[in-house]
Amino acid sequence: TYVVTSDGSVATFGGLPAGADGDPSVPNLIPGLSRIVKVAAAYTSGLALDSDGQVFAWGELTGQTGSSLTPVLVSGALTDKIVVSIAVGQTLALAATIDGTVYRWTVGTSPTPIRTGALIGKKAVQVAASAYGSVVLTSDGEVIAWGEFAGFYQDIPTRIDTYGETITQITCGAVQTLMLTKGGRILGFGENREGELGDGTQAIPNRPVYANAPQSVYFAKIKAGYYHSVGVTASGEVYAWGYADFGQLGFSATTNVVTTPTQVPGLLVEPSVIGSGYGNFNVFLLKKNKVQ
Repeated sequence: TYVVTSDGSVATFGGLPAGADGDPSVPNLIPGLSRIVKVAAAYTSGLALDSDGQVFAWGELTGQTGSSLTPVLVSGALTDKIVVSIAVGQTLALAATIDGTVYRWTVGTSPTPIRTGALIGKKAVQVAASAYGSVVLTSDGEVIAWGEFAGFYQDIPTRIDTYGETITQITCGAVQTLMLTKGGRILGFGENREGELGDGTQAIPNRPVYANAPQSVYFAKIKAGYYHSVGVTASGEVYAWGYADFGQLGFSATTNVVTTPTQVPGLLVEPSVIGSGYGNFNVFLLKKNKVQ
């Protein structure tokens, strides 16, 4: 788990620290990172974006192995570029620059991004990565995806049908992709055998499906986890669904799978700051600026 502090430092806990020795049960600062505004990580790789739009990588994205990993400035095609969005999947990393161009590189190699050419005539504003898939949100609210997703495979960038909805946010877990509509609803595609898409079934769809949230609930932020998903309303209420065996949903479920968004009782968070990723856990910023 990685946390960005108010002064732009990055701390990690819950595993061997990247670039620092210490007790993994408490936060440890990662040396060499400052003025960071966003972190993306998956498995043994991570990216950090600083306030100047520079990207730093560590772990297998740089060819490093072991438990003491040092962040490295990503240069090459990103030299002198201002990056606005980053993402890491099991096998790949993505970055979108301020001019809307998307770059990708592969886990297990040195950080040598290449331009994808995926968005001719379109401008990327956000990127997301699942285990084997890449997803891009454009400035006009469209979603473009390529790679391997449960239910379908796209070897070329393909526009995802969002039924005329304008999408404002995208997020990928290990196996599922969620899209937040302008009206606060959730669309999803990919793996669903653990109820990750929240449509009330465990069927894998061949096109996006709506999460079956209560009619009065409108989401302001969403995050896809390993085999589970979470959403937060504008007032800070938290809903969770998907695989429940490790307590990752935040409530006592009667089965190991919850197929519709269900409110986490007694929890109010800052809707702009939530985290969940390649693990069976979630991280939220509480109203009093404490992480839970």
